[in-house]
Amino acid sequence: MARILLVEDEDVQRKAIEAILKSADHQVLLAGNGGQALLVAQDKKPDLILTDIAMPKMDGKALCQSIRSTPGLETTYIIMITGLEGEVPRLESLLAGADDFIRKPLRNDDLLHRVGLGIAARSLRREVADLRSRAGQYTQAQELLAVSLDTALQGIEEGLARLNTGDAIEAMNRLRAAHEAVRKSLSKIILPEA
Repeated sequence: MARILLVEDEDVQRKAIEAILKSADHQVLLAGNGGQALLVAQDKKPDLILTDIAMPKMDGKALCQSIRSTPGLETTYIIMITGLEGEVPRLESLLAGADDFIRKPLRNDDLLHRVGLGIAARSLRREVADLRSRAGQYTQAQELLAVSLDTALQGIEEGLARLNTGDAIEAMNRLRAAHEAVRKSLSKIILPEA
């Protein structure tokens, strides 16, 4: 189904969560700390990262912040997991950029439900990013068309002005120059595929 990066420094927890995720046919990538996870994420581009908060070298919050600032990973869905009690860990995780938060001990159905929601959200994020990119391409094409039309109009007006003064040769030169400028401008327009 999805490529999930599981970041957990405790072997028993990592194996248990990995088994739950694999039971739902997910591809599971493993890392024992945030530093390893960042390297794996950059290389494998997971759909979702499930990370513990408290880990050596780079904790889950620092990993989350790094993921959010890494080109190509900004839209990766991140779920933080912790055994810590209280509201502070959840708030800190969300402020670091996490999308969701789960407390240990994990319930299989809850974990799989949240992972499913995360995968759906990731898919929507990709669609939105694609639409934004295409919208930018359309905007650029619109701007080039406006410049082309202005150039054509200016060439026609200059050509007509020359015709009115009886200078047909210069009128044709102005129209040809405008035509060439419009042709060059239009050749730069690239419309996105539907």
